[in-house]
Amino acid sequence: MTEYWVSQGNKWCDFCKIYISNNPSSIRNHDLGQRHKENVQKKLADMRKENAAKEKEHKETARALEQIEAKAKRSYQKDLANQEARNSNAVALNDHEKWDYDGTSGYYYNESNGLYYDPKSGFYYSDAIGRGVCCHSGFIRFQT
Repeated sequence: MTEYWVSQGNKWCDFCKIYISNNPSSIRNHDLGQRHKENVQKKLADMRKENAAKEKEHKETARALEQIEAKAKRSYQKDLANQEARNSNAVALNDHEKWDYDGTSGYYYNESNGLYYDPKSGFYYSDAIGRGVCCHSGFIRFQT
């Protein structure tokens, strides 16, 4: 009595979500059945829909990233233009009036009008006014 009986077990069908006997005739009969064929078609249709939805989401994400990059590029170009305007404004001020560099504060000081100029921010400061003034495009404006 060296041999003993072993069950063949069952086979799981992923499409139909059922177990079938694990023998060739049962598997073939199940695979040729109408219910199995319908479940396979349904699974393929669901996979196509999911793939289309993923592709649509991927395109929307790519379009959103392109818009963000375009806005960032425009903002960067605007920042470069503002920086050039500040630099040209500082040069123009140096040409018309005498601005002395104050090493303790890091600002340029003009004795004739009593303003301090910060070349990094483009703002002018005054002890008499008590607040900064902004100069863009050559005009001095008081900030409120």
